[in-house]
Order: sequence, then structure tokens, then C-alpha cells
Amino acid sequence: MANKISEEKLENVLDKFKQALDEASKEFIDELKCDSETYEQVGRKLHQFETGTLYTIGVPHKMSVICFLNYVKEQIKKEMNDLPLTNRSRD
Repeated sequence: MANKISEEKLENVLDKFKQALDEASKEFIDELKCDSETYEQVGRKLHQFETGTLYTIGVPHKMSVICFLNYVKEQIKKEMNDLPLTNRSRD
């Protein structure tokens, strides 16, 4: 059947998308971290970028960018949550 959907091929395409998304978000986060000393500074940079960029993006790509930035935020939260606790009062 020529019209039969190959689930395996579709899953391969989806895997490529996930890999590209992970690579792009890592690069984006690394750039946000550049010259930042805290996650608060990273968050400010992300917010500044987000508010400035969303007004300039055309409608066809706006939802994709919003989804990407939300993914970046989740990756940053995950990274922060995975950090070990430190007792700064002893420093």
C-alpha cells in the first residue's frame, strides 16, 4: 500500500527533531550563561530576549519560538533542580 504510513520512519524523523531541539536549547542556554554569574542573571537575560523578540517575530513562527523558549525555561529549571544543596551560611 502506497498510502500506508511508516511509523518507524515517522519516529526516526521525530527523534531527529528531538535531538535538534536538545542541541539548540543547550547552545541557547550556554549563550545565556555567558558572562552570567547566577541563574538569576540567566533568567533576566532570557526574559529580556523573550520580551524583545516576541514582538518582532512574524506570526507563522511565533508559536514555535514560544514553545522553544518554554522548553529552554524547563531545561534551566531542571538544571537548577539537579544542583546539590549547599550551606552558604558556612562560607
